[in-house]
Amino acid sequence: MEEFAMSTPTPVALECATCRPPNRRLTFFERYRGFLLSTNTLITVVNGLLLLAGFVASLAIDARWPANVLYIASALVGGAPIFLLAARGIARLDLTAGVMVSVAMIAALLIGEYSAAALVAFMMMFGELLENLAVARSDDALKELASLIPAQVTLLLEDGEKVVGIEQVRLGDRLLVRNGERIPVDGAVRDGQAAVDEAAITGESLPVDKAAGDTVYAGTINTAGTLVIEAEKLGRDTTLGTIVKLVEEAQRTQAPTQRLANRYARILVPITFAVAIAVYLITGELVRSVTVLVVVCPCALVLATPTALVAAIGNAARNNVIVKTGAHMEMLGKIDVVAFDKTGTLTLGRPEVVQVTVLDGANSDDVLASAASAERASEHPLGRAIVRAATDRGLSILPAETSQVLTGFGVEARSGGRRVLVGRLSLLAD
Repeated sequence: MEEFAMSTPTPVALECATCRPPNRRLTFFERYRGFLLSTNTLITVVNGLLLLAGFVASLAIDARWPANVLYIASALVGGAPIFLLAARGIARLDLTAGVMVSVAMIAALLIGEYSAAALVAFMMMFGELLENLAVARSDDALKELASLIPAQVTLLLEDGEKVVGIEQVRLGDRLLVRNGERIPVDGAVRDGQAAVDEAAITGESLPVDKAAGDTVYAGTINTAGTLVIEAEKLGRDTTLGTIVKLVEEAQRTQAPTQRLANRYARILVPITFAVAIAVYLITGELVRSVTVLVVVCPCALVLATPTALVAAIGNAARNNVIVKTGAHMEMLGKIDVVAFDKTGTLTLGRPEVVQVTVLDGANSDDVLASAASAERASEHPLGRAIVRAATDRGLSILPAETSQVLTGFGVEARSGGRRVLVGRLSLLAD
């Protein structure tokens, strides 16, 4: 938007995650502190309170002057940023919608329509407030993405290991990532084996096995095993950082509809001035002329488009959908067919056991119960699916006497005096 001081998405730092106690949800004030304490928000609140006070005074007090004073104060407080940007537009010989609003407000004040001037100022500021809220919500979605980077990491040194802040990590450093921890950098696995949940980056629903030489990404989760990683990309240079930058760039770009709205606003402003002057010349009534300026104001058109786009792009990012530009977001409304390169990105990430096939006359319930016993303590999605299936059938799941996770292959356990292997065919072949 060009007429008012629009808030733009704040660049998000990816150097560390928000340092707060685990499982504690941020309050509304903590999430939107910048928006709530911004100058535009405070001006809108004061503008609205003065307008409300003026309305109450007009009903409660017989004299008109107290209400008029409050209305004038409301108009001046709310109109100040509008007047300022209108002056800048005139200096550039750019007749924006803000110029027309400013003229309408000043004219309303001059003819004694103080409440109308205050109401117009409040409507414009409130419209911008809604836009800024959409930007703040979008920023919140970006911060959620950025918070996938852990605040502290385990740095491997020649004489041992040391827990340091992510900001102290340098390219080439070797980091230790244990089971359950998030990977802090893009890098290469130098030692160890693990199953890594890459859903936040690739959308794949199942963990991917990683071993020496494989690439891992910042923000993904080590679900089983231990890895030694050599840092190759940090912060905003990581794949996660690139995703955040793409969303930020998309929010800053103008979609075709937004550019069209701004173009029409520039055409409509001089036409409206001409019509308002014509109305005054024909009727001789200044009130009707001012009414034309207020009613035809295209600010709703100019405000609505960027607000909708910023909100839509932010909500998409919150749901792990990355939209590169506003133009691409608009194109979604014209799409008839969508082709996906893989089905993994479309699943719920919750595998289910749909059939148990047994060999040599074995009992399917016994096989499922033995597998569930071996997977009872597993965090792997497939292991949890096996345990859920056994529980749903009402089977007795005995605690495994011994259990060992064979990273990249499966699980070996002893249950009920029997050796149980659950995993890849290669595990069974060995």
